Amino acid sequence: MEQQQPTEVTVVIATPVLVVIILAIVSVSFLLYKVISLRSASPSIDNGSQAQNVVTEENGKQIITIQARGAYSPRTVSAKAGVQTILRMKTSNSYGCERAFAIPKMGIQKSLPATGETDIDLGIPEKGSKVFGTCSMGMYTVTLTFN
Repeated sequence: MEQQQPTEVTVVIATPVLVVIILAIVSVSFLLYKVISLRSASPSIDNGSQAQNVVTEENGKQIITIQARGAYSPRTVSAKAGVQTILRMKTSNSYGCERAFAIPKMGIQKSLPATGETDIDLGIPEKGSKVFGTCSMGMYTVTLTFN
């Protein structure tokens, strides 16, 4: 009987196929990261709507508190016009682009700490005015409406 020699098999993957596989792995990893970071955001604030107690008063000034972790929460806030207003950005283990906060129309750009609070003086907003804030990439936004 003739004995067969084992044969060596070489699998060659084309470069475009390899690129697609790597992009798929990176995309799925990014999506999982976003889902996990959004779920771990503060449960007391609803990411999609007006939350309670985000507008408070301290020393005669109106304080609007926004959580910046994986997004801005809440994304929309209604506040009183004609009152000295401070926007307080709170971070807690924040490591994404939400840390690079800007209010383009006011020329404000702030680099938020990974954990901490940053106060931004908005002056005395007029009735009917809106303040639009965004992260450096435009992925996360917050809109303040003054009535």
